[in-house]
Amino acid sequence: FFLHFVECFSRFREQSGRFSENLREDVRGLLSLYEASQLACEGETVLEEATAFSSEHLRARTTCMDKRMSRQVKRGLQVLLHRRVCRVEAREYIETFERTDRRSQVLHEFTRLDFNMVQTIHQRELRELSG
Repeated sequence: FFLHFVECFSRFREQSGRFSENLREDVRGLLSLYEASQLACEGETVLEEATAFSSEHLRARTTCMDKRMSRQVKRGLQVLLHRRVCRVEAREYIETFERTDRRSQVLHEFTRLDFNMVQTIHQRELRELSG
């Protein structure tokens, strides 16, 4: 499994072994590469190189992207995806996409309703535990 995981990164590399400079134009791809590379264990040089390459290019491009993407990239560089609290992350996405993306109103509404329902359940449970 591990060998296959590391091999999947090789398609993003040039014959010289360096990550392809063409990748720096794909901000979403760089962010995904960065997040995937964060699962590296000590000594996994391919993943360590992926972290260095993607973080360098993401930091360099934050001023050149739209506000939503810049915010997402800065958050991704600050707090690793696998260390984020899912409900807090969901709330962050709800707020971000409500401000910027009007194409999926139904999806936004379902997401907001789900978040509010779970929050209500948690509040009820806290009242029961404290009362």
